[in-house]
Amino acid sequence: ETWDPRELDETQARVFGLHLFRSVTVKPADLAHAGNVVDVAVDVVEGPTHEVQVGVGYGIEDGPRGQLRWQDYDFLGDGRQLGVRLKASQIEQTFESEFRQPFFLAPTQTLIVPLAQTREDEPAYTVQRVRLAPRVERKLGAHLRIALGYDIEYDDLSNVPNATIRRLDQYEPRGFVSSLTALVERTTVTDLLDPHTGSVVTFQAEQAGG
Repeated sequence: ETWDPRELDETQARVFGLHLFRSVTVKPADLAHAGNVVDVAVDVVEGPTHEVQVGVGYGIEDGPRGQLRWQDYDFLGDGRQLGVRLKASQIEQTFESEFRQPFFLAPTQTLIVPLAQTREDEPAYTVQRVRLAPRVERKLGAHLRIALGYDIEYDDLSNVPNATIRRLDQYEPRGFVSSLTALVERTTVTDLLDPHTGSVVTFQAEQAGG
């Protein structure tokens, strides 16, 4: 295989993206005396596999609010990830979970399975919503990412005033909505946490039906 330093950068980014290491360095071991074969050294510093975050706040509309997040970066081994988050306020209560399977059928693919259950209490209505949105993401080189997914959502609407219902031509308080989703994203930003140069361009399409 022909020597290409860009592949080292891609390898380093993929390993660091597993969130299992505090730092990852991929570099030639001894390029000056490599000859026809280049040895590659991978240096990693192991990081914590679990993370817990707690947040509290106050909003003018929703009053006191808080959230609790738990993340396992090595769920059942092999770099799988499982995260759970609870959010609550006077208006909205949400349970969210997300499972990630890296190297899904290919080294550059990831299976992502988000699941969410939400309850919203508004003055004019109350809605309970359950949403499952699995997708497969694939990296195409260092800057391009594509994804294909399927969303299915169940909504249960209640506490709607009778006057509002009479004004609606068709009122269905509960039902399913599903959609196929596609995404293409090109990122050339040097550092997403501290960007100075580059850009992010995203194209997204969705075909939905009830």
